[in-house]
This record gives sequence, structure tokens and C-alpha cells, in this order.
Amino acid sequence: MDDLVKKNTNKYESIGGWLLLLCISLTILSPLRTIYTNSLNIMIISSFLDEFDKGDQYLILFETILGIGITIYSIVAGVHLWKIKPNAVKFAKTFFLVFLGYIILIAIFSTIVKIESNYIKNTIGNILYFTIWYLYLDKSERVKKTYSININY
Repeated sequence: MDDLVKKNTNKYESIGGWLLLLCISLTILSPLRTIYTNSLNIMIISSFLDEFDKGDQYLILFETILGIGITIYSIVAGVHLWKIKPNAVKFAKTFFLVFLGYIILIAIFSTIVKIESNYIKNTIGNILYFTIWYLYLDKSERVKKTYSININY
């Protein structure tokens, strides 16, 4: 009987399933997407730089810097989850809240600068990404069992 209880309570001692996908997304896929997107933006903007006024150029630069910061935060959150660090879930949830704020800021900036792009589609996709993973971290049994050894889940 004790062996059965041990098996059930220690069911998830490693990262796997959707949690592994989240870790890969935070540490690899999202940073690659950001690098790709920023590279495209830089190429497009450098081609049409003279069409943007100084204020718009500063907004675009600010957006790029924020994107780099969010990318670094994403990687750190993913590594914390992957290594099952104390407070990893709390750290990742905080990342997603900051990410949501970033999404909203970028939507506002794109409206101000009036860049012709897929910002609306990207904003909707990013909000969906935020919602799915935030709820996953909040509701998943795997997450609860994997990080239950941490005092501050």
C-alpha cells in the first residue's frame, strides 16, 4: 500500500508532456520567433527609415528593446520551470502577466506608429498564447505535482 501511495504522490518528478512543451516554448521557440520578427522589422524599417519621423523611430526602437527584455525573461522563466526551481511557477506566471502588458503596449505602439503589419492578428495570437499557458500553470495537475515540493508554488 505504501508503494502505491509513493507512486501516486511522486508521479511527476521530471518535466514532460505539456509542461515540457511550455519549457521548450519559453526557452527556444519564443526567442527564435522574436529574433526572426525583430530581424524582419529591422530590414523593413531600414528600407523605409526616411518615411518614419523621429518619434516613430523612437517608438520602434523602444518596442525592439522591450522585445529583447521579454525574450530574456522568457528564457529565464523557462529554465526555472525546466530545472524545477523554487518559485518557478510563480516566476513563470509573473512572466506571463508582464508578457500580457507587453502585448498591450505593442498594440498601442502599433496604433500610434500606424505600421502596416499583422499586429492585430499577432495581438490576438499572443493573448491566446498567454491565456492558454497561464491557465495551464494555474490548473494543471502535472504542474501542481511537479512543483509541490516547493513551498511557494
